[in-house]
Amino acid sequence: MGEDVVAVEPRGHRVANQVTGLLIFFLGVGLLVFVFMWAHELYRGLDAPMFGVHPVTEQPQVAGTPKASPLPPGAVKAEPRTVRALTPTAMALLAKLLALIVMAWVAALVAGKGITLAVSACKRE
Repeated sequence: MGEDVVAVEPRGHRVANQVTGLLIFFLGVGLLVFVFMWAHELYRGLDAPMFGVHPVTEQPQVAGTPKASPLPPGAVKAEPRTVRALTPTAMALLAKLLALIVMAWVAALVAGKGITLAVSACKRE
């Protein structure tokens, strides 16, 4: 009567819990990879066209003058009329960065929960 009875899960449930935990972990890692890919695309989007600067190969032609020689590679032309205001650009960038931070945090939580499930299934022997 003084013996404690410990309920032992069947082995199949332990294996299922481990597999579920590992699947959730890999889902979290996949989400983290997605977040890093999105961050890379965001980083690549911060270039000159966003601010109205684009590459050119020819100098502007003025009527009645001889044709100008081609510009060296890497020459750029800025068109101030196409530049967006700084505040909307900064706000859009800030919103994207905030979304990236939240997505990375959620993905890390999912990966952590998957590891917790997988490891806790091993400890219940």
